[in-house]
Amino acid sequence: MAISRRSFLYGLGASTLLPSIGWSTGTSTSQDYKALICVYLAGGNDGFNMIIPRDDEHYQNYAAARKTIAINQSELLSVDLTGFDRNGSQVEFGLHPSMSGLKNLCDKGYVNAILNCGVLRQQITKDQKEFAPGMLFSHNSQAAEWFKGNANAKTDNSGWGARLMEQLVSDDASLVLPPLYSLSGHADLFNGNIANNAFNANGVSELGFKTDRIRNSYAASLDSDVSDKSVFHQMFRGILRDSVHLSDAAASIYALPSESALSISGNGLSPQFNSAVKFIKSRETLGQNRQLFFVTLGGFDTHSNQLASHANLMGVLSEALEALYSVLEDQGLASDVTTVTMSDFGRRITPNSSGTDHGWGSNHLVINGGNLTPGTTGTWPSLTYGGEDDYSSGRMLPTTSVDQIGATLANWMGVSSSNIDSVFPNLQSFSPQLLDFI
Repeated sequence: MAISRRSFLYGLGASTLLPSIGWSTGTSTSQDYKALICVYLAGGNDGFNMIIPRDDEHYQNYAAARKTIAINQSELLSVDLTGFDRNGSQVEFGLHPSMSGLKNLCDKGYVNAILNCGVLRQQITKDQKEFAPGMLFSHNSQAAEWFKGNANAKTDNSGWGARLMEQLVSDDASLVLPPLYSLSGHADLFNGNIANNAFNANGVSELGFKTDRIRNSYAASLDSDVSDKSVFHQMFRGILRDSVHLSDAAASIYALPSESALSISGNGLSPQFNSAVKFIKSRETLGQNRQLFFVTLGGFDTHSNQLASHANLMGVLSEALEALYSVLEDQGLASDVTTVTMSDFGRRITPNSSGTDHGWGSNHLVINGGNLTPGTTGTWPSLTYGGEDDYSSGRMLPTTSVDQIGATLANWMGVSSSNIDSVFPNLQSFSPQLLDFI
């Protein structure tokens, strides 16, 4: 049952609130809880240096294309991830050598790698350039298309995260907090007709008052009836009221103890994961059996010095993901939480000198501790410059759409097959519409 903001804040009180929020240990008491964590790799992650072929035939094709930025075959981390190329030949994959934490998750069967995916309006060949999405290779536009999940729409800028939650929960103003949490500021993924939270990794800004009496008096005044005032006046007071109550509720959750496993010095993702875990643990008090999180790791626009900078980023991502699922395992929630990576676009297969320029298709990760089909999804492309999968100048043409990935995750979250096109209106342009990784 949903709990109102007022009863949450004023009925429990700050002193009794902190120990009461969801600090259950062991197996989850909720049998129908699910959360989705979207990890945005800002700048355009080079997915073809994250998931790398390690069998001789496909590695040689990779090394010839990547030249100065190829990872040595002997350094690849061996994992049980296999797939197929467009000719039906099996491909054996390895991981970037900095991703030992992800290797451990692969060894547990927690990982599915989505091969050569990206923003598409429809499935096309390299000669059908008129059907390609607009503003390809632009950071802002392609990130927006990922979050929108409807590359054919020119005027609708709502995000598929908001549309997903609109199918699953009501936008009830009495809820303590809406179940969409961005932990890195505003998220276009959550644009829509349902309220969402835009926080940062370490806490929430609160209004400052000299005394609690002044604060309580101010909060009470905002809760008073203003029906005789103008519509604008009522709306503005509503914004102020929600700012006070929502920040109080969120601050109480942020004040909960942090997970030591996720307190990783110098890791830009771990504080965001740490905060996500606090909201996950508070799910029952918040009255939420579905939650959606957005976190960000930047630095992926690797036009130069890629070998060093990308190695560091892969280590950060891998370390944080392993720590996150270690915490979720301890809570009995590893199979209830799915994590997916997303990024503006991939990088060109051919390097510029020490880095890579903007590309299109890339490889991404889906992680779940029990309900996932481990392995790979999609088709491995030919990395030959000018070949059948080269859309232009070393940019890989995606064969799996981000709509298919998102729709599969929405279906796992509980959106019915009959309603899935309300979340991804362009899904009928792709086949299959739902993938089989979860």
